[in-house]
Amino acid sequence: MSLVLDSGTEAASARRRVGVATCCLILATAFWGLGFTWGKSAQSTINLAGPGEHSGVGPLLFLSVRFLLAGLIWTALFWRRTSFGWSGGTVLRSVLLGILLGGGMILQHLALDRSTEAVTAFLTTLSIVFVPIIALVVHRRLPHWATLLGIGIALVGMWRLTGGSPRGMGTGEWLGVGCAVVFSIHLFLINITVKSDSPWRMTAGQFVVVGFMCLAVLACLQDGTAYLHPAEVQRLFGQPGVLRQLALMVVLPTIGAFALMMFFQPWLDPTRAALIYLLEPIWASAFAWVAAGKAMSGAEMQGAALILGANGLVELLAARRARR
Repeated sequence: MSLVLDSGTEAASARRRVGVATCCLILATAFWGLGFTWGKSAQSTINLAGPGEHSGVGPLLFLSVRFLLAGLIWTALFWRRTSFGWSGGTVLRSVLLGILLGGGMILQHLALDRSTEAVTAFLTTLSIVFVPIIALVVHRRLPHWATLLGIGIALVGMWRLTGGSPRGMGTGEWLGVGCAVVFSIHLFLINITVKSDSPWRMTAGQFVVVGFMCLAVLACLQDGTAYLHPAEVQRLFGQPGVLRQLALMVVLPTIGAFALMMFFQPWLDPTRAALIYLLEPIWASAFAWVAAGKAMSGAEMQGAALILGANGLVELLAARRARR
């Protein structure tokens, strides 16, 4: 009898953990969604005040300052948890996750420069397809049929939400696919690496690696080093609204969202987490409507409804399986 009670208690505890993790990752997608408007505005302002429109300098410089500042703040706030206990394995895992995260972001911005926003956004969400493929290769098993059904519905929703359309695969499109692959590997490895280490240290290390990686890529651009001079950085970030947007980006989409991701994603299956992350463009569209009056079209509303419905369906079927 006690074994049955213990088993029931463990099952209830596991369900609570899944529920908490799901809510935290939904909150993370909301923070990332807010960041689209702030980041786009800040990067455009930097480019217009410096190298010109559509330059890679604005995104890379803003990304580097954003993540380096986030790393410093995170370390200062949680000094005892982040400054002690480092090992060679911790450094290696932090560098690996940081390179993957930084690489995915850089590929995404290069894709945006060579393709439309809608097509790039849709290609980025292909991580929902690549994560189950990675899981199949590593674990030799497919996700549950309910999750696969949710993925199919969500992909249709993403197609409607972003307005993506089939067209020739050029450089920008292949970069978008590469971005989705890199983000998928990053998402999958979080569940493996963080379980064997401290998320406090891993978060700090990942932030710093992304920041320096973006600086290194910026230095490789034509005239990129000219924008790394302290006086030039001060001038560009002194443009109207940039510092305010930087502060918002550091606090919510960076420290807030990635901390939630590092701490709570390992409580879920990577494929389920990838499905939750599809809520991000819905938050982005909603905030763009509130902040800039960019209302969602009928197709976008249909796409958002399908994505929300897919997540709700997976949660409902998972709860029924848990009760059984």
